[in-house]
Amino acid sequence: MAGTDNQDWQDNLPAVSCNIQPLDGSFNEDLGGSYGKDHLMFCDIVDIIIGDKVIDGTKEYLVKEAKNYEVMSFSIMELNIRLCQ
Repeated sequence: MAGTDNQDWQDNLPAVSCNIQPLDGSFNEDLGGSYGKDHLMFCDIVDIIIGDKVIDGTKEYLVKEAKNYEVMSFSIMELNIRLCQ
């Protein structure tokens, strides 16, 4: 049986409080062919990794980069996400 490019998605974290900010208003394309507008997302440290999807209402983002930071007594996660078109 030949492999396929199909991917299955499932809800993992149905309600994560976050702040999503656009990096700029232009569309970008990376070497993998992903095309969209880049944003930063800030939230508590949760189980989100590169390649995951983030859905905010009707907007769907793809996680391109994830970093965790310790700031004073706070733990924060910074995600580079791309608004999919």
